[in-house]
Amino acid sequence: MLSCGDSEQEKALKGSGSETDQLSAWTEILAGKNLYVSDSSSSYDSNSAGSISSAGGEKIDLYLCTDKSFYLLYEDDTCTLVMMPDVGDASTCDDTVSESCWGTWVVRIAGNTPYLDLTCNNGGALSLTLGYQGSTIYLQDTPTETYENSQCN
Repeated sequence: MLSCGDSEQEKALKGSGSETDQLSAWTEILAGKNLYVSDSSSSYDSNSAGSISSAGGEKIDLYLCTDKSFYLLYEDDTCTLVMMPDVGDASTCDDTVSESCWGTWVVRIAGNTPYLDLTCNNGGALSLTLGYQGSTIYLQDTPTETYENSQCN
């Protein structure tokens, strides 16, 4: 049977309903998921002074467990190459940044905006805005690919 409109969970994920309903809906949809975000791109620009090209970007692989623990892998492999005939070339292509951490996660609502708060075991903390459109979860306004979690339940 087809239904018109959003389910109660979808309404809560989009900011309708009480704060308790929103927290519950977000916690339920995130627990046990693997969220993957890739913000990769490339560009090239050239003029009489030289050229600049850029490729790569940031990738986040986040495993959210049902017991509120998480594992995060972060990589930034942005590569920029500047070529100026009169000056020389410069590159950041060997500067890939990779980090990982594990810790605990919680969802909070502030000003009707949902946040995913990550507290790493090393004392670091990260707060990411959450969004929901269609059936896609957004982190920091970037759509995620959602997978079943292979690292934990």
